Amino acid sequence: MIELVTLDEVKDHCRIDGDYSDNDLKGKIRGASVAIIRFCQGSRDKIVDANNQPLDSEECMLAKEATLRLVTKLYNDPDGTTTQNLKQGELPFDVTMLIWDLRLPTII
Repeated sequence: MIELVTLDEVKDHCRIDGDYSDNDLKGKIRGASVAIIRFCQGSRDKIVDANNQPLDSEECMLAKEATLRLVTKLYNDPDGTTTQNLKQGELPFDVTMLIWDLRLPTII
């Protein structure tokens, strides 16, 4: 299971005290991490190792920041009101601007 950021990093980023949202945040961390990795087609090996652990790399740092931003959006807007105009498979601009250069789409 991929988790690009820790629960503590997310709680610090979102300024969340207490543990009442921990289970919800853990799910959002996993979902956002997978979404970021999938978006960065072809660059997975620059972000995580073979055991799905984050690497100490510039690419991973960008992916972590993008993950923090996506988790924050998912947490603050659980109904998806602010992202309702996105098409299926799209991520918000402030997320993709960080990881756009990591995207190497495959053409079939």
